[in-house]
Amino acid sequence: MDFNKKNNYTISRNSCSEDIFNGNEDIFVTLKNGKQYVATFFTYKNVENIRKKNQKTGEELNGKYFWSSDMILIEDLRIDTINSVIDHLLEQDYFFDIFSEV
Repeated sequence: MDFNKKNNYTISRNSCSEDIFNGNEDIFVTLKNGKQYVATFFTYKNVENIRKKNQKTGEELNGKYFWSSDMILIEDLRIDTINSVIDHLLEQDYFFDIFSEV
């Protein structure tokens, strides 16, 4: 768990990707009011690798599209990068448009 002092929230993740530049993770954010929200963070490289795999397997019309609910594309899965994105989303009032309440 990681506590962000700036915005008073806690982050938890079910797992940590082995490759921070090629992975995806469910990120759970607990706000100071106790409500918990979730979004899935995908790296750009991970989405491209999924697309290439789907072209070979035939999934998602042979890789012609990709979607995931509550998806955020991100450069890498470092906790500092994740925190900066969450901070920005909260500051810009986008957080509740992207994250779903658990």
